[in-house]
Amino acid sequence: MDPGTALAVVSLSFQVFGGIIKGFTLLAKAHNLGRDATLLQTMLCVEEARFIQWARAVELLKDSDLQSGESDGNDLEHDTATTQSDSGAISEGSIAAHSVADEASLVQVQVDPRLNYALASQLMAQLQVILTTDGLRQRYKLDLVEMPESKSTLAGPKTTSLIEETETATTVLEKLVSDTLRQRILFRARFVQKKNHLPKRLWWAAADKQKFENMVCDVRGIVNGLWNLLDPVQREDSSAMMRQILAGVIQISQSVSELRALQQSEVADSDTTPTYADDVVALAADLKLTRIEIKDIEPAGKTEAPTVSATLSAMNRSMLTNVTQTSINVNVAQGFYDGQPVWIEYKDVPQRLKGKLTSRVKNLALLLALTKNPSFHTLRCQGYLEEQARFVFIYHWPESSISQISRETRFGMSLTELIRDAKTFTSISITDRLQVARELCKTLLAFHTAGWLHKDIRSDNVMFFRENNWSMPYITGFSFARQDSPSEISEQPSKEPLADIYRHPHALGEPSASFQKHMDMYSLGLLLLELAEWKALKHIVAKCVEVRKVDGNVGVRLDSIAEIPKWLDNHVVATGQLKFRMGDIYADVAHTCLRYGMTSAEECPDTLPDLLQFVRNLEQICV
Repeated sequence: MDPGTALAVVSLSFQVFGGIIKGFTLLAKAHNLGRDATLLQTMLCVEEARFIQWARAVELLKDSDLQSGESDGNDLEHDTATTQSDSGAISEGSIAAHSVADEASLVQVQVDPRLNYALASQLMAQLQVILTTDGLRQRYKLDLVEMPESKSTLAGPKTTSLIEETETATTVLEKLVSDTLRQRILFRARFVQKKNHLPKRLWWAAADKQKFENMVCDVRGIVNGLWNLLDPVQREDSSAMMRQILAGVIQISQSVSELRALQQSEVADSDTTPTYADDVVALAADLKLTRIEIKDIEPAGKTEAPTVSATLSAMNRSMLTNVTQTSINVNVAQGFYDGQPVWIEYKDVPQRLKGKLTSRVKNLALLLALTKNPSFHTLRCQGYLEEQARFVFIYHWPESSISQISRETRFGMSLTELIRDAKTFTSISITDRLQVARELCKTLLAFHTAGWLHKDIRSDNVMFFRENNWSMPYITGFSFARQDSPSEISEQPSKEPLADIYRHPHALGEPSASFQKHMDMYSLGLLLLELAEWKALKHIVAKCVEVRKVDGNVGVRLDSIAEIPKWLDNHVVATGQLKFRMGDIYADVAHTCLRYGMTSAEECPDTLPDLLQFVRNLEQICV
């Protein structure tokens, strides 16, 4: 492509780019859409953010260009050749009135040469047409008009209330693209005369929900097409950035419509971004919605109450039959409930805490019962029974592992048992172990993003239910799971050393510090260490703390166990043996997790960026 043609295409692209942002802005700010379409409007916010992320990736949008353009503001404001309509748009004749020199000065940007200019321009032109008032009216029968005078002056308090509610009920997603950024883009593209202005807000005169949904789908399809034009490296980088942004939204959002938008929009097709990006975002949104559904957290507004009442079926003790213990873990068993195979977990609790723990037990059971996303590698809870000194959690057996005819004892083996079993030593490849590590990181990422903690991550609680399918782990043992809320009571873990060696030093003893996400991260690092060494943790740390059989560990001191993180840092991390066994990327992930074990009691680090990076890095490893 010769320089003149390239400049022309770039010129067209930025003008169209500004027009698209203007369209997104008008849709985001328009009044009178109605509550039924709130979800769809929120999905449009995601697409606008993705479109801007694409523009940054291809260098069509640069912050430096926007900042340098501010110095030209006075010239534009007094440019008599530029006429602006009441809706904030430049008339068609105004663009043609600019001199060639002015136009070249306006849009001289270095767009990434790898971009298919012609196809990108075609897609952007299509998107701009869709997002104009004429395009909305002609294609979708959606009518955006200036607010009727009667609506603003004659309708009285009812109309005023609606407008005020629309203006104040801003969700987190609506802040993904700031008004300041929109203003700068529109000012540089000469769609507004002043750098701190936005187009005038419009009014939905006609907005059919189904037609609005069709428009959103078309917008998403075009944005997906633009993302498909990215170089694979650009696509991966942009996907990671969007995943981090949306995970942050989920972490702080309490809006039902916002979370459902992230749950349903799928952010991008699997052909556009790695599938784990969609899985993690959708799963985290699903979990956060479940928290709202079980009333663990309040929704953002009174009108956003979940539509489904969260309940558990009553469990009948007499229907639990053929209970057998096949694991070395005395807190688990398998059996049948109402003739169907189930996995059973026992949670012993002090009698003095049982009444206080009942609501937490119910919420945990509901969370594990209502979350059906296959990306969430946990067992679905069927319900729980309350016995004198314990709670009994009953889980559906994984469907892929069920034989409809056989009632024989089914295969269920923990990571601890796999490592101990010499027969599996040669059958668990590095590829399988990497896959286990990925799934553990992804599940913990979703759980933490939704605001829940596990608090008992250890190899006993990582289960496999299909023989010879070692790459599909299930995280169990949520008996000590709790919300990361400061109002939660502190439920103490057992003093069993075989379990305590997996716990963060500040989670040991009674009373322990308030449990934080980085404590789960440290425990995750210990699992990654076991997967790399293919050796039980008690043997890895034997030179620091000697842990034999449970009955013989009455004298094991907690302060000795608390020294494990420092010992690992000196004798495992510093020696580089993890790099030798699993490579640099895996070792860096494990080392970062293990170093969380040396955080001070006052520290409360944000672990979300690290977990996001772990998932991305582990997905890039091919063995």
